[in-house]
Amino acid sequence: MFRFDIKLVRLLLAMVLSCIFIGSCTSKEQEETASEKVTAEQTAAEQTAAEQAASEQSPDQKPSEIPVVPLAPLSLDIIKEIPEMPGGQQGIATDGSFIYIQAKNLLKFDMEGKLICQSEPQDIHGGGITHHDKKIYVASSKCDPAGTKVHKVYVYNAQDLKKIAEYDIGEHFGICAGGIAYYDNHFYVAESYWDNDHYDYIVKFDEEFNFVASYQVEFKCPYGIQGLDYIAYLGVFQVNSHGKDFYRINTNFDSGTVEPGRAPFDLQDVACLNQNTLLYNDRAGRRIVFSGL
Repeated sequence: MFRFDIKLVRLLLAMVLSCIFIGSCTSKEQEETASEKVTAEQTAAEQTAAEQAASEQSPDQKPSEIPVVPLAPLSLDIIKEIPEMPGGQQGIATDGSFIYIQAKNLLKFDMEGKLICQSEPQDIHGGGITHHDKKIYVASSKCDPAGTKVHKVYVYNAQDLKKIAEYDIGEHFGICAGGIAYYDNHFYVAESYWDNDHYDYIVKFDEEFNFVASYQVEFKCPYGIQGLDYIAYLGVFQVNSHGKDFYRINTNFDSGTVEPGRAPFDLQDVACLNQNTLLYNDRAGRRIVFSGL
């Protein structure tokens, strides 16, 4: 009679289980290999399609680029004016309550254009002006196209326009000290020229007009800089030419920050009245212009 051999049964069972495991692993490896093959074929097909598209492109044809839209130039929008102002006006400044004009001498007006008082005539040409600490500072110069070292800053009491001081800044300019502004405990004086072929030049002084630094801006204002002022509400300087061109620039006078603009009349100086309004003198039109920022 047949008898089971327990050892033999165990051996056969172990062999069967081993075959099942090996078959399962082999099947899994085959599936992974097949998947990798499909992925490789897809990648190769995509690369071939890209190469074919590139070969069909014209040698002169450039890849499509996002168009760069240039910023519109700044404009000068007139919101109010005071007519019948003095002829020959150069500089303009304000303390928020009064308007100061530099012509042959310094004049003080109320906000409606009524003359309050004026200074004595000056011995050299007065250009841009600025208000600081109840005083009016005038960039003055002999303005000689052949060159001169006669450049000064005259200081006046803003209440009665009596001259109280002057500073010699002649060693820092060659033609004409044209504009002046005050910002962050320093004065900035800009040069004017008799041509249109000079990069803009600005000198920084401390409050006693000791030299601190100079800047050259890669912009050529027509006949140099006539006026400038710091616009606190924008954190920039505005720089006016003798023509219709003006621009705004950061406080380090980095040429890359220049934002150009165009006025509807020939410019002189500029003054910041408040967070919404700038003042300009229209010399040819004999008026004061109020413009939005």
